[in-house]
Amino acid sequence: MYTIIQTRPALIKDIVAAIQPGLFKQTSIDKSLIREIQMGPYKRQVDDGLETRKCAYQCVYMLVRNMHEQTNGDDVVDCVIRGIVDEQEIRVVVQQITSESVSKMTGSYAAHMEEISTAVEKVLKRKIQAKAVKQEIEKFEEEMRSTVAILIHLEPATKLPGCNTAKYTEMTSFASKETEGKISEHYRELMNIAASSAGSKSGN
Repeated sequence: MYTIIQTRPALIKDIVAAIQPGLFKQTSIDKSLIREIQMGPYKRQVDDGLETRKCAYQCVYMLVRNMHEQTNGDDVVDCVIRGIVDEQEIRVVVQQITSESVSKMTGSYAAHMEEISTAVEKVLKRKIQAKAVKQEIEKFEEEMRSTVAILIHLEPATKLPGCNTAKYTEMTSFASKETEGKISEHYRELMNIAASSAGSKSGN
């Protein structure tokens, strides 16, 4: 489906509305596919549904990129909210989805701004273990960077009249000051990139 949406969207334009419910359902975590394995003295969870879920999110990205007028904005936002608190592999795709869709589905994002910002908060306020090794620290910083990027992508939707921006404003303030996970560093860097990109577009 990903390839069809990417290269031949006209082939499914008459059925895209019918296939969307099933696709969006695939972006939810299926707890029956999560198993626990023993690794020495430790136990860890393995999510056998992660790859299928990632593929579903990638298809959603292609929908908002190539067929946004035929895509349900509220369903996109629902899967964005789920994806923010999902695994980092999913969050990276959500970062792409928000970058592509906020300007196209502004009303849906504005209507759910508090819920989206609350999901962002759940990630940004996580704490890393004091004994974390280098690999864990780097993974944590990547998670924070992706989440900050999503937060910044939301900004256009906050301009709509009636948008509840209280939690969004709280999180942007937090991101601009928080040092754990290099959050404030990521925020300044990504804000500069966003400003530079906006300047380039206005100059063209």
